[in-house]
Amino acid sequence: MATGKWPGVILPLVIFLLPFWISYQTRKQYKKLTVLHERRTLSVNETGTHFKSQSIDANVAWPNYVDYLEDKRTFALMQQGSQIFVPIPKRELTAFEIDQLRALFESNIIKK
Repeated sequence: MATGKWPGVILPLVIFLLPFWISYQTRKQYKKLTVLHERRTLSVNETGTHFKSQSIDANVAWPNYVDYLEDKRTFALMQQGSQIFVPIPKRELTAFEIDQLRALFESNIIKK
């Protein structure tokens, strides 16, 4: 019995399939969490952020954020522990609003 070749076959197969499995699990969880499907509004000011949807009404003060990330389509506010983040799509923002948000994030979020 040639057991030596199986690890050489199985390991690359697992490495290849892992991203597909993670993507599948993420989509499955998103479908279950209906709160994520609700339309949300966001207000940002000098004290923090205010989120509102059908089932959520929350104020989060700036000290609860540890960082923010940005790419060409989205801002992401990272909360304590960096496991929770709040995506903010830029698609409905003007260039001026994007600049204002960036300035608020830079002045209020102390990177930890």
